This record gives sequence, structure tokens and C-alpha cells, in this order.
Amino acid sequence: MRPFALLLAASLAATALGTPTVRKVLIVGVDGCRPDALLAANTPTLDDLIAHGAFSQRCSAEDITVSGPGWSSILTAVHRTKHGVTDNSFAGSNYTQYPHFFRRLQDSCDASTASIVDWAPVNTMICQANADVAQSGLADTAVAAAAADLVATSNPDVVFLHFDDCDHAGHTYGFSPAVPQYLAAIESTDANVATVLAAIHTRPTFADEDWLVILTSDHGGTPDGSHGRNIPEHRLTPLIVSGLSSAAGTTITPDPQIVDVPATVMAFLAGVHYWFPKIFGKTIPDGWGMLAAGMIIVGFNATFIPQFLLGNAGMPRRYYSYPAEFQLLNVASTVGAFLLAIGLVIVALYLGYALIHGEKADNPWGSRGFEWMTASPPIKANFETTPEYTSEPHHYVDEPEKEKRHVG
Repeated sequence: MRPFALLLAASLAATALGTPTVRKVLIVGVDGCRPDALLAANTPTLDDLIAHGAFSQRCSAEDITVSGPGWSSILTAVHRTKHGVTDNSFAGSNYTQYPHFFRRLQDSCDASTASIVDWAPVNTMICQANADVAQSGLADTAVAAAAADLVATSNPDVVFLHFDDCDHAGHTYGFSPAVPQYLAAIESTDANVATVLAAIHTRPTFADEDWLVILTSDHGGTPDGSHGRNIPEHRLTPLIVSGLSSAAGTTITPDPQIVDVPATVMAFLAGVHYWFPKIFGKTIPDGWGMLAAGMIIVGFNATFIPQFLLGNAGMPRRYYSYPAEFQLLNVASTVGAFLLAIGLVIVALYLGYALIHGEKADNPWGSRGFEWMTASPPIKANFETTPEYTSEPHHYVDEPEKEKRHVG
């Protein structure tokens, strides 16, 4: 559920360079919608959104699959372990520290927001006073009519809609693509979404706008009319991300985690050092390499471990002011970032030096692989004669320069 909140923030934070496009967002919350039922129903409007956007039928809801924690997670962009909601009583909620994302928009930009819902607690408990326009307790058709009127007569930037008929039908007849009444409720929701989109498309400024339309759900359900358990039928929900800025006709795959980025950087740096002698035929100064490696490792951990601790203590990201108790860890992270940067600068400097003044390289790693059995850099066609291969390819000798493995 979380990725669409990040996508929303990115959509509002920037406007394409050189274009007059104004970015706006419509979020459609369909309570209790199973993705397999959505695909089975006759939903031309949602099918068109899928065709012109990215889609997943494996978006995972919270492990407690009821509306309170589900909509709280969607609208605060954090899991229940942080927002504290575990049922529909909202007891233990922590919206002060993890508010509705409308509050984040208020803190960061002058966005006009609206929340029009069927299930009133979405506004009264989660959104609270953070929407410029809030309407609660409306029937699904009235939600659509109010939203259509809003986009036709005013200029909202972010609109959230909550439709509840699917959940009612699921509880009454069963949550299943084999239940006609449940499919009929999804098809009714499709018609309601069409009403809102038609109003958006008739806006006088529509040609200069880039509307991102996101559809998701808080939980699924089973044919017995229940939900709430930690099972796939209850947890799997649909996610549609559609609009000019989306990747049309694609399937949403799990988003990369930020923890993957440092690992990618470290692998890249290791690869540069390993292949530098082969590509350029020059050695890298060991002393400077070890110094840089030490600074990068220490700097990386000194930068990100304090950030992990700060986040776990409740500090949001990218805040320039914070309580005094967070000062020490923020200073430690800053010092670590300087060490990391200095380490990377040293790498760039000694690689440049080695390229010009480095000693001739042969096989500095003592590798027995074919790529090290020719000259560095490799000659044309790689080998003058066919190399002889008499040992394991991944064995490394202790004194690499004493065993000349290249041919010619």
C-alpha cells in the first residue's frame, strides 16, 4: 500500500520542465475489493485505467485486514506498528506522530485537498481536520456526484474518494468473483468512477493538467462474507496507477527498497577496482585504496545507522527542524556523510592518478581465470595463442605477480 503515497508525493513535488502541465491526483478507495473479482467484473472505466497505467493484483494489505488499520496505513503511508490502529475502534491510534498525508502536504506545499467518503471514520478519525473539503457518510452515488461537482466548480489538487458498496455486498453475499451481487457492486463502483472522470475531462484547464488516478482497497474477503484474517484472500488487493506520468500497460512489480541502493553502489565500486587493471593495464595504489575503503565503510555506517535509529524513534525524513533529543544522532549522521564523501573523492583521485602514473599491471589478483591469461589491457582478439587451462578458474595464488598467467 505504501508505494502509491511515495508516488503521490513525487507527483506533487515536481512539474515537468518546459511544459505548462499542472499535476493533480485522484485517489479512489474501494472498500473490500478483491483484485480477481475486479478483473472478472464488467468494468470498462477501470479497464481503461489499467490499459493506460500500471496495475497490480497482488498489492498486500495489512495483516489485520479490517478497515481501521487498512485505511490508516493507506492514508498515513506507515504500517500499523507505527500508526497504532488495530481495529475499527481506532484505540491506540498515533496520528499525532503519523498523520494523514494531507497534513504532510500542508506542511510542504500549498495544495488544495478534498476527502469525500462513504465510511465516515475515514474523515472523522484518520483525516480529522487536515482536508480543505471534507464530506462524510454519503452513499456511493452521492460520493461520485459530490466529487464531480467539486472538480467542475473548484480547483482541488488532491482528491480522495471512498466507496463502500463492494464491502457491503461482500458481507451480505460473499467476497468472490463467483458471486453476481459482489461483481454488480464493483460494476456500480466503475460507473461512479466514470462519473468523476467525466467531470475531470470537461474541466476548462484539463488540457494543461496531468491527472494521476490511483485506485486501491483496504482488504479483500472470502465467500463466507468475512475478512480480518492474515490470509491471501483477505490481504490481496488491487492497485491501479494511471495517467500521463504512469507506465502504460505495465504490471507493478515490488518496488526496490532503499537498502538496495547502498549495496548497488558498493558492488559498483568493487567492480571498478577489480577490472581497472585489466581494462587500463595500470595498478591501483594499495594504500590509498585501503584508506578509501575504510573511510567509505565507516562513513556509510556512521551516516545510515543514526538515520535508522532516528526513524525508529519517530523522526520523519527530510525535516530541517526537530526536537533537541534528536540532535546528537543527526550530527553523527552528518559527520558520517562527510567521511563517506571524502572516501569517494579519494577513490576518484587515485583512480585518475593510476590511469596516468600507475605501474604496469599484469595479474595483480593472482586470478587463474581466462580473462587474466592475456595481456592487460587485452590485445586484439584477446589471445595470440590458445591458452592452456590446467587449474580451477576461481583459485587465487598467494603471490600473484610471481606467477605469470597471460599468454604472449
